[in-house]
Amino acid sequence: MEPRVSSILSDKNLKRLFRLVMVVWIAGIGLSFALNWQQTENNMVEMATVEARSTFNKDLLHRRWATMHGGVYVPTTETTPPNPYLSHLPHRDVVTTAGQKLTLVNPAYMTRQVHELGQGQYGVRGHITSLNPLRPQNYPDPWEERALRSLETGIEETSSLEIIDDQLFMRFMRPMITEQGCLKCHEHQGYKVGDIRGGISVSVPYAPYQEIARQHEILLSSGHALIGVLGIVGILFGGRFILSSQSALHESEKRHRMAIRAAKDGIWEWDILTNQEYFSPQWCEIIGYAYDDPEFPHTFDSWSGRIHSADHERVMGALTDHLEKGGEYAVEYRHRHKSGEYRWQRSVGDTERDKNGQPIRMYGSISDISERKHAEEELRGEQSRLAEIIRGTNVGTWEWNVQTGEVNFNQRWAEIIGYTLEELEPLSIETWMQYVHPDDLTVSGALLEKHFNGELAHYETECRMKHKDDRWIWIMDRGKVSSWTAEGKPLLMFGTRTDISARKLAEQEHQRLKISTASAPWPVASPTTSTTFWPGCMATSLWPKPS
Repeated sequence: MEPRVSSILSDKNLKRLFRLVMVVWIAGIGLSFALNWQQTENNMVEMATVEARSTFNKDLLHRRWATMHGGVYVPTTETTPPNPYLSHLPHRDVVTTAGQKLTLVNPAYMTRQVHELGQGQYGVRGHITSLNPLRPQNYPDPWEERALRSLETGIEETSSLEIIDDQLFMRFMRPMITEQGCLKCHEHQGYKVGDIRGGISVSVPYAPYQEIARQHEILLSSGHALIGVLGIVGILFGGRFILSSQSALHESEKRHRMAIRAAKDGIWEWDILTNQEYFSPQWCEIIGYAYDDPEFPHTFDSWSGRIHSADHERVMGALTDHLEKGGEYAVEYRHRHKSGEYRWQRSVGDTERDKNGQPIRMYGSISDISERKHAEEELRGEQSRLAEIIRGTNVGTWEWNVQTGEVNFNQRWAEIIGYTLEELEPLSIETWMQYVHPDDLTVSGALLEKHFNGELAHYETECRMKHKDDRWIWIMDRGKVSSWTAEGKPLLMFGTRTDISARKLAEQEHQRLKISTASAPWPVASPTTSTTFWPGCMATSLWPKPS
């Protein structure tokens, strides 16, 4: 009995899946093409409408300017004869003092001439129209009449694509609202300020927009066709690759089973329904048995009955949790060897479940980790001894990640300057720099740089630090970089600190007395040491103080 790997889908089901994927892909490409095509058409219509609206606004601005001035006088010419519809105005025609004849051009007359120029130069047509026009030429055509009636219902604007003289135009109309300046020409028609007097019809040639849409649609068609073909090719090649991989998987399963036989770790399989176990020859060898040793039958009890009594409950609990809740099964425990000694093992496994989620089979492996466990035990002993040494020497310890500035101090490090670690949090290299005397910080930085550059094998300095009670104390800092980055920069540095205030105080007192006795007429004894200073001597003699 060996662990097995089951294929998820048969070749027949895979082929059906590939055909379904291809149909969905083609349908998706078609839908995307249709939506983008429609969006392109909508965009062109919107662009043409924007142009027509802009033209209308320009015409309306011109009319308002002319209306503000009550019309303008221009020289009378063949192209600009007097407006017969203004004959009721007494000053329609005037003569300048120089004898030049001028005629009044009202806003409508001016707009009409602008429209004629625009049509001739740009093809954009404009028409002032009304349901009650002054001149017959301003009568609306059928489209304009429908538009005017819709504007009278309160609609702000109307537009649509229409054929004019066998050409497609975007037709647009907005109403003209009667303003005070309009009454000069239209008051006799009964209009009042605020009335809808008519509208300005703008017709923009749609051919340029059709050309832009055609170019976009060619790119759209080409792009979707290319993507569609690439997708189909990808599905075909992917299908063949997966089918080929399916075949290779079966072959891989065979190699896997052979690799299991050659592996150093032991392989196990547990049939939960029958409670039968399979242990590979390597598994049996790890605990000192032959594969077919009658003293070790392949059952669950043969394995569980050899677990150390101190580990048995923990291992069974981990196994139960895995079977009931899922997740990883990985446990370390002591297992009895055939020789009677207990050896450490690490067992990992996973579970095969039925369609209802019930466990039916477990697979896994074991490794002999006795050597690792012994090494860990020795390491714990070393760490314990090191901790005792640190406590015995009463030194502060520090760890520093030079690249990130992160630090780790022990409690004694903080106690030396009168604090607890909690009072100094958050901890960083700035914590140390905050309490060092500024003069000593410069010296310390220079020594560190020399150590980082390899000029000094170790970092060592004496410096002053601010105590919590606001006095300066002397400390000895020692350390060394233990690891470096790939670029050769210092990474991790470890060290110790010691309170040397008493020693520094004695040295200062010693030096002070040494200087002060240079001219003293009699010997002077230090009050803090057993040193006697003799006048005129450069050296000191050590004499016991009198009792």
